[in-house]
This record gives sequence, structure tokens and C-alpha cells, in this order.
Amino acid sequence: MDDDKEQKTIPATPRRRQKAREKGQVPRSTEVSSALILLVIFVLFLSFGNVLFERFCNIYRYFLGECGTLEVKSENLITVFAYSAGNLSKFLFPFLLTIAAVGLGSSLISGGFVFSTSKLAPDLGKLNPIKGFKKLFSTQSFFTLGKSLLKLAIVGGISYFTIKGLLPCFLSIVGSPAESQAILIGKHALTLTLRVSLAFLALAALDFAFQRWDHEKSIRMTPQELKEERKEYEGAPEIKSRIRRKQIELARRRMMKEVPEATVVITNPTLLAIALKYEPKKHRAPLVIAKGGGLIAERIRKIARKYDIPVVENKPLAKLLFRLCNIGEEVPTRLYQAVAEIVAYVYKLKNKVNYQPTTNSLRL
Repeated sequence: MDDDKEQKTIPATPRRRQKAREKGQVPRSTEVSSALILLVIFVLFLSFGNVLFERFCNIYRYFLGECGTLEVKSENLITVFAYSAGNLSKFLFPFLLTIAAVGLGSSLISGGFVFSTSKLAPDLGKLNPIKGFKKLFSTQSFFTLGKSLLKLAIVGGISYFTIKGLLPCFLSIVGSPAESQAILIGKHALTLTLRVSLAFLALAALDFAFQRWDHEKSIRMTPQELKEERKEYEGAPEIKSRIRRKQIELARRRMMKEVPEATVVITNPTLLAIALKYEPKKHRAPLVIAKGGGLIAERIRKIARKYDIPVVENKPLAKLLFRLCNIGEEVPTRLYQAVAEIVAYVYKLKNKVNYQPTTNSLRL
């Protein structure tokens, strides 16, 4: 029976997801970053490869020319290397900055921005050899191993078949100028990079799907955890019930304070009581300011008698008002005539005019 409670079969609630995110637990795929970086490198070299090659050639010529004329001293060597490195870094820095931005952007796409210090806190549980041994045979470990082997197979297979198909081309350039050889090798290297990048994109999609599935599985909840979360954020059922009773009692008290201002109280006669308030200059129609049944109805009638508010018995009208109207709402139009008869009777009663309402005036 305890086994059912330990099984994490319930999908994570929004609060559980937020807590996991605060701890730095988000689905991330490093393969997405790798694939996008490879694609960006391909695009950069395809767009600026000629310029980069020319820069390398100029630096190489300068390096060989200076080394042949300068005296071998540490100061001279430092000067040559500093010049070469400075010129090369001016061109490589935008490349490296673009690649870093793509790596950061792909990481944000896969898991979003998360700032958490919980990972920095020491965790003695990580030193537990039993837990470490279990991780070696977890689903994540087997998937990572399979993914690494697949990456090796992809790179090795694509490289093998690409180079195998280009062997005749490479043999034909033997004896040609070094510049021609470098251009041809660079061209086919870009082709190989593109093929590997596209294969890595497919692998990244598979890895991203797995990481999301594994993350969802890791943050699932047991029935007991769900109950505890509801108690933590919504309160225990007993407390909620007590608060609800308190709110109802306060609402009743506010309602009873409005009864002395009523124009008339319509009764069932003993089961229901509805207090109406009507001021022609303020209200378009009479308002229901209090209503209730049983003991509440008795309290409304008692307050009405205390403040000399007319109490009129009309069973059909009382039932309709109790069912159709909420406190603070106007009387519905279908009951205007019936209520108007009673309000007119009340006004005439206050003016000591002998008047009796007719129940036949109700349009039921």
C-alpha cells in the first residue's frame, strides 16, 4: 500500500515546476548548442573563408620573411609573434564572439535563463557511493553512452564515405601548387562540416526530446506530495472550512446591519424572508438587501419588527425573490408589478391610508 504512494505518476503542478526551476532543474540539450555552433562555423567559413585564408597567407609570408632577416633574439621573436597574433586576433575575434553568442543563445532556447545558487551548495548525498553506482545504470547514463557512440559513428561514417569518394580528386592534385591544394582541401572540409552539422541537428532534436521527457519524469509527484503541496499553498481542509464559515458569518452580520434600512420585508411567512429597499430618487427598482431562510428569516423578521418595518406575507413572490435575486441586485423586471403593489401598499400604510395588496397582480 505504501508502494503506490512512492510511485511518481502524477504530472508536475506549476508550483512544482517553479521550484525545480529555482533549483536549476531545467531540460537542456548540449547537442543543440554543438549542432548550431557547427552550422555557424560552416556559414562563417563559407562567407569569409577567402579573407581568412588571405590573412593567414600574409602572416605566414611576414613570419618567414622576418625570420630569415632578423637576428635570433628573444626580443625579435616576441615582436614577430606579437605582430602575427595581433593581426590574426583582429579577424578571429568576431568569429569567436559570434560562436560564443550562438552557444549562449542555443542554451537559452533549450532551457531558458535560470539563475540558481542551489547547485553551489555542498551536497553530501553526492558522495554516497550507492547513489553514484545507481546513476551508472540509470536511463540518463545509458542514453548518454548511446549518444556518444552514435556521435562517433556519425562523424566516423560521414568522414569515411566523404574522404573515400574524394580520394581520386586528392590523388589528381599531387604535384600541383600548394595554394591550389589548400583551396581544394578547404572546400571539401566545408562539405564535410556541413554534412556532420546536419547529422548533428537530427541528433540534437532526438536529444532535446529525450531531455524534456526525462525532466518531466524526474519532477513527477506522488499522491502524498500533491496533498502536501495543496496543504502548503491552499491550507488544510479544516482551516479552509473554518475560514469559509467565518466569511459567511461576517457576510450575514453585514447583511443584518442593512435590514433596518429596508422599505419592506416579504415573507413566506415562516420559511423565507426577503428585505427590499427602495428610494425613488436613487434606485431604478427595489434592491434586495437581505434574504434568508429558517433562523436567518426569523432574525430578519425580528429586526423588522424592532424597527417598525412592514412585514408582508406573499408566498409566491417570496419564493421567486429568494430564487432569482442575489443580495445587492435589483428586482427582475418580471416581478416589477407585484413588488410595486406591495411598495405602494407600504407607502399608503405609512400615510395611514387603508389599502390592501392583491396577490392576483403577480405575473407568475
